[in-house]
Amino acid sequence: MIKYSKEDIRKEMTSLRNDLTKEYVNYLSQKIISTLLKLPIFKDSQNIMLYLSFGNEVDTFRLIEVCKEQGKKIIVPFCVKEGRQIVPTEIKNVEEDLVRTKFGYLQPKKELVRPVNTQEIDLILLPGLAFDRGCYRVSYGGGYYDRFLGKLNFTVPTIGLIYDFQLIDLAPIENHDIPVDYVITEKRIIIRTDERVSFKEDFMENQGIKNNEEKKIQKNICEECGSTMKPDSGCFICPNCGYSPCDI
Repeated sequence: MIKYSKEDIRKEMTSLRNDLTKEYVNYLSQKIISTLLKLPIFKDSQNIMLYLSFGNEVDTFRLIEVCKEQGKKIIVPFCVKEGRQIVPTEIKNVEEDLVRTKFGYLQPKKELVRPVNTQEIDLILLPGLAFDRGCYRVSYGGGYYDRFLGKLNFTVPTIGLIYDFQLIDLAPIENHDIPVDYVITEKRIIIRTDERVSFKEDFMENQGIKNNEEKKIQKNICEECGSTMKPDSGCFICPNCGYSPCDI
């Protein structure tokens, strides 16, 4: 088996993603965000930390509008170059609170930074150049999110948003790499397991995913009857009424 370095993966995925048209980015992003919005873990989260999409990343700006409509608190990363740290920051108005950096991406204005205690965050949405089937992330190389997630020590649920072509079999892992709990593409939902092999091929197919009994996934409440749902075949199912958010 040919093993690729992180840098090889970054170059390949950057090139492929840059080739997408804006129309196709919008189309795929809508499908991915639509899936996210159906998940109980999103519905039941009040304080959402998300990235501000840049270039051809999965677009999060429509999601910001939805969060505002639903009365959710919107939290975004403020990147501090010294120490490559992330400060979670609440934003209330995209037009007024953000500024475009010299590198072209948006982030909160320094004078308007409203730090949020990490204990208040219910859910974190992350970008990436690639994720593997064990939910390990190939980042841009800055290490900001790895440091941030390392401090959280798996206390906050995390979801990576990517296009399906960015899904790879096995990412090169280093000691500081932190996997996310879920990955969502336009075709599938992937749930992390210790074995790094489980994934849901699509919403209609069962690929024999193993349950991870010890995994602490928060707030998976059935929207039909209010019972606590259980991990099953790469998604969740209500043992009481049989409802599953992936049966769409």
